[in-house]
Amino acid sequence: MAIERGNAVKTSCLITLLAMCALGCATITKGSRQSYAFNSEPAGAEVWVNADKRGSTPLILKLYSDRNYNVEVKLAGCGDAKFLITNHFEGGFLGLDLIPGVLLAGPFPIIIDATTGAWFLLDTRGVRIAFDCLGGAPTLTFDRAKSKRKKGEYTP
Repeated sequence: MAIERGNAVKTSCLITLLAMCALGCATITKGSRQSYAFNSEPAGAEVWVNADKRGSTPLILKLYSDRNYNVEVKLAGCGDAKFLITNHFEGGFLGLDLIPGVLLAGPFPIIIDATTGAWFLLDTRGVRIAFDCLGGAPTLTFDRAKSKRKKGEYTP
């Protein structure tokens, strides 16, 4: 009976250890990509990311969170909207890698997250573009969950 209980305690400790290491690894908990939503009024605008056509609005793309993206959204007869999707370093993930990651799993959570770019977050999670087909500039509204960009900011 004592042997069985000892194995159960060891198994519980191992499961707890693995769970704590997983919590400290942004690659596992968040991943290295984020969804980004492109919407326009009217719909059907072409979405170009880093000079590659990726589709038409409405569109959701999975973008690497450790990169910046030059975006151009084009609607025939209504003009173009140009903006930059930026990112930032999220120090909280590093803290999770250090405690308990390094204490329990060594440097592996830090090495993995540093190489995958999982410590970064995109500054915005989406954009809605209202085109003025009568010659005015498009209006951009960003989903700023953790963004520093101001509502309606337009970067030509």
